Amino acid sequence: MTNQISVENFHRDIDAVSLSRSGKGHVYMFKGDHVLKVNCDGYVCKGYPKPTAERFPKAPQNVKAAYPVHQTGHEDEDVIYVAGDSSKEILYDANRNLIDEIRPMLECSSDFEVKHINAIAYFHDETGHGETRIKRKVVAVKMTIPEGISGSANKIAMFELEPNLKPMGVYDVNDVFPVSDGMKVPEEWDAAYFRDQNSLVIFRGKHYCIYNRIEKKITKIRLIKNRYGLIDEVDNFHRNIDGVSHAGSRHIYLFKGNRVLKVDCEGYICKGFPKAITEEFPDAPQQVRSAYKINKSKCNAHHDNKYNVYVVGDGINELHDGERKGIEYIEPLIESSGFDAKHINAVAYFHTCCPSPCFLVSNGAAILDGIENERKVVALKLKVPLDGGGSEFQHKIALYDLENDGKSLGVFGINEVFPVEGDGRKVPEEWDAAYFRDENHFVVFSGKYYYVYNRAEKAVTKKRRIKDRYGLKNEVKSFSEDIDAVCHARIGENGTILIFKGNRFIKVDSNGYIYKGYPKPILEKFPDAPIPVEAAYHSKLSPELEANGQARAKDVIVLCGGGVKKMYDSKGNNAGIYDLSSQLNSMGLDATQINAIAYYHDRHLDDTYNIVRRNNIVVHIKVESETEGFENKVAMLQVEPVIKELGVFDVNEVFPVNGTVQLPRNWDAAYSKDDCTLIVFSDKHYYVYNTEDKIVKHRVRISKRYAIPNKVECFHEYVDAVCHARSGEDDLYLFKDSQVLKVDCNGFICQGYPKVTEDVFPDAPNPVKAAYHSKLNGVLEANGQAKARNIICLIGDDYMNCYDCSKKLVLRDDLKPYFQPDGLDPKNIRAVAYYHDRALSEGDDCRRNMVAVNMTVKDETGDGSQKIVLREVEPSMRHIALCDVNEAYPVEGGGITLPVKWDAAYYRDDDTLVVFRARNYYIYKHSKKMVTKKRSISNRYGLWHPKSC
Repeated sequence: MTNQISVENFHRDIDAVSLSRSGKGHVYMFKGDHVLKVNCDGYVCKGYPKPTAERFPKAPQNVKAAYPVHQTGHEDEDVIYVAGDSSKEILYDANRNLIDEIRPMLECSSDFEVKHINAIAYFHDETGHGETRIKRKVVAVKMTIPEGISGSANKIAMFELEPNLKPMGVYDVNDVFPVSDGMKVPEEWDAAYFRDQNSLVIFRGKHYCIYNRIEKKITKIRLIKNRYGLIDEVDNFHRNIDGVSHAGSRHIYLFKGNRVLKVDCEGYICKGFPKAITEEFPDAPQQVRSAYKINKSKCNAHHDNKYNVYVVGDGINELHDGERKGIEYIEPLIESSGFDAKHINAVAYFHTCCPSPCFLVSNGAAILDGIENERKVVALKLKVPLDGGGSEFQHKIALYDLENDGKSLGVFGINEVFPVEGDGRKVPEEWDAAYFRDENHFVVFSGKYYYVYNRAEKAVTKKRRIKDRYGLKNEVKSFSEDIDAVCHARIGENGTILIFKGNRFIKVDSNGYIYKGYPKPILEKFPDAPIPVEAAYHSKLSPELEANGQARAKDVIVLCGGGVKKMYDSKGNNAGIYDLSSQLNSMGLDATQINAIAYYHDRHLDDTYNIVRRNNIVVHIKVESETEGFENKVAMLQVEPVIKELGVFDVNEVFPVNGTVQLPRNWDAAYSKDDCTLIVFSDKHYYVYNTEDKIVKHRVRISKRYAIPNKVECFHEYVDAVCHARSGEDDLYLFKDSQVLKVDCNGFICQGYPKVTEDVFPDAPNPVKAAYHSKLNGVLEANGQAKARNIICLIGDDYMNCYDCSKKLVLRDDLKPYFQPDGLDPKNIRAVAYYHDRALSEGDDCRRNMVAVNMTVKDETGDGSQKIVLREVEPSMRHIALCDVNEAYPVEGGGITLPVKWDAAYYRDDDTLVVFRARNYYIYKHSKKMVTKKRSISNRYGLWHPKSC
């Protein structure tokens, strides 16, 4: 049986370290009989540390060295060698399966034994020049050899793995890893690995250092605990939290142990959190069991406009105001009910206005009744042991009226206070914490999930993982200042660019909005890229001869760092390495001082006076000053049609400015938007320089134009509902989750959208399941004229809210009487489309208003199928027909048919039905009885207006 080991044990004297997969950034750290896995950011992966034998079956009991290698014969698998005290190494694939036991490399030399190994580091190398250049896979074996064998005690044994397994020699440490100046590579190693092909990471004691093979020097010395084996504190708040409370109108506090996390209204972590509870709330209880926000009218006048947070410990309630200062101690509310404070699971505070009751118990009697005052009520969730003791408990809700000296309103069962109609999901009995998001929505945290209870619908409308909504890391914000590099994603991609910072990058479109799935680790897209990326640009290599004999220029992304220029094709495959340092050295420059690189085209006269298009790069670089320190220069290099040095200049020589706003002296990154426009990033701003006019046209914050979270993207698939914004207009509303997007007749987004649905339509269903635009029957106006009222109908589970053109709620209608007589359940409605047609009524041609309802209809066996329900809504309310989708919308002559299951639908006109399903929309023409178009939603709805670009 193995002894459990903590993460802190891996912060000194580790035994071995290895990349988990070549070039992917995850690292295994071995110590004793345990292994720790950390991600590319240094955070501990879930489930670690764990016994080495659990991760690597049949591994040596104590791993002394480990390294990754892509082995010939296993091209589709990343493999890892694990070396122990025995005379053999064991090979594992990426799925943790034992592949083979192979003879140790060290048998190639009779001088060494496995027990002499300290560390093994694997890397790629090249030998020879031109056509004789050979790529090979090499390992450097650090050994401590007893005196008398091969001289000095600390040696590096070099072995070639491929193309041939053979020893390359035995050397002193400083011969293999020479240092041009500064600290030398330590001779005593605990473990080592190559983070990329130029950076060797060496662990010794509590520290690690990084040796750069290009610069030939130690570039960093740090404590292991500051980079490897970091604990993601936020992850602890994604399960079994202790308490939750509002923090003002737009923030939430989550409590866990002795720490507190503050998140904004979108769930993103606020700066500086998590932190100690006592740091945010001085003198708070050591252990916070529950908390709630209250607007307490009895506070002194200078507290009237502040929010307050009760922090409930094991025996007291402590009140803190908005400045986090303790105001007063109050007696626990529950003393009057005979319960103990230790029985509290959660506390939730809300307002109610009687006679509209805050809750209804199961027998229909109002808990609060008859007093037309706003009440401030606290609901305490209690887990009380049964009289017999033991492990059985009863779950209760105790309600208290804070405006009436904490008077008890009663103790009830959970299902009495939070009744659920029908067979839907019930509110869980086990609570970790709870709060009222608003007066209608109650949020309960239990384990890894949170549940949203809708009081109006009497239903649990949502069950989600806490980590998907609370405590999100807003990595995007970091890309709004001090970025490392920027370049085009691909030539001709309408301004799509890549922005690099640290070990991550984002892809943004021409409007500055981030693509789905970003930020990503750089190494995920660009294996073996230099980290950090000091500069980047997009280029085209010279035309290459394709298989068909056609010449084609190769489209590449170039990433620069550590004096090396690495090229990647559009798929992220390595397209070659170019030693940039030698070219810059010939110009008297140091490649390690590069700030930014921009690629551009220009034209010039060649020796025969022909106009030639050439491709150049501008290198913004620090140059050692003759006086002291550094100054910024611009090195101009031609890269096509031939590589040629154009010179080194001052920034103002290359980019003169005829205006008041100058280009900054310090550049973080730069790229050429087109041949006339240079974009320079510096600190929190970017500058737009026009090379023809020689002026800086704009100086704008990066956050205003680049790396903007794309909230519109979610409306491009699986929308909940869609309807006209107003009769006679082509503007549309699209609904998704709790958001609404308004688009004009061309699909462009209206200003200020998307918005929260309830901000536009008060008390709207959440989510809106279906929507349509209609006209109510004529109502008598003040002048005695009858006028039809223009309304938008939003449908929830079994009710419908109707809003006039000012978005005022004018009618709330129960849908059950309209559907249940026909054996239909309104909860199964998926989409509603409103249109006009004509029918014969008593011999006259009569115009009528209709709705087509796409819904799930269950048969006698309980199986469901998608049907179309046709209903007349004017001049009378009546059922017309129930039919299959293909019966209601037949397609003649073959071709595309309408999907059976709809997400949303609307009639563009009385002849044209538009149906949304997944990522596409379909257009059906009644007159032609055919689907005339199937397109991606993103190509037509929710477009950014060119003026906003």
